[in-house]
Amino acid sequence: WLAKFETDFRKSVLQSIERVCKIHNIETIPGCAELGDFDPTSTSIAIMVADERDTLPAHRLKATYDNYMEESRARAAQPVGTRSIYTPYEVRNISATLRLGRIEDAQMLLEFFVEDGVRPFAWNHMGEVVHGDLRTPSYIGDMPHTWVGAGLVNAIRDLLVYEDRGQLVLAAGVYDKWLDKGVSVSNLQTWWGPISYTLKRDKNGQAVLKLKCSQQPPNGFVVPEGIKLMLQ
Repeated sequence: WLAKFETDFRKSVLQSIERVCKIHNIETIPGCAELGDFDPTSTSIAIMVADERDTLPAHRLKATYDNYMEESRARAAQPVGTRSIYTPYEVRNISATLRLGRIEDAQMLLEFFVEDGVRPFAWNHMGEVVHGDLRTPSYIGDMPHTWVGAGLVNAIRDLLVYEDRGQLVLAAGVYDKWLDKGVSVSNLQTWWGPISYTLKRDKNGQAVLKLKCSQQPPNGFVVPEGIKLMLQ
């Protein structure tokens, strides 16, 4: 009965998306049926948690994140004090863009939110609402905001490893510039037990990932192109 419910519910959601897009004459996936609004951060849950990236309409999914990244880069280009209000719940878009193969987008978002999403700047936490004007006398939300903070932790973990359809995807979001000094992961928990690995460029310029794990996932491991995987 649960499988039938899942199938019926998925069909209803997809039909609703198309009806709302037609009513509001939009190409992007709406955040909700009532408003037909643009809210990629809501859509990201369907990717990073529900794994619906292959069932959502592909052209609408692409348009959604194309538009979002265009807005995000325009926002990041503005000096502090003139940027628009936003909520760092958007950190979950890092996890979504990684899973969509948009690695440079994920890295750009991470850099922006780590630099801009900490309010006040001297506090070691992510804000819930960020105002472009640092002195705006307005709502800033809970402090510390652990929901947003948990989203950032998830995003950074996803850079290093995430589970995907019986596979472990390793180092998908690791910056190439990190490979000269190297990256080290120790006892990081996954669905198939803890993993540890080192990732570094050797003297010949080859990036090598040396992995230790207690149990292999049923469908194996995935590493970025150009990285050599060695199981130890």
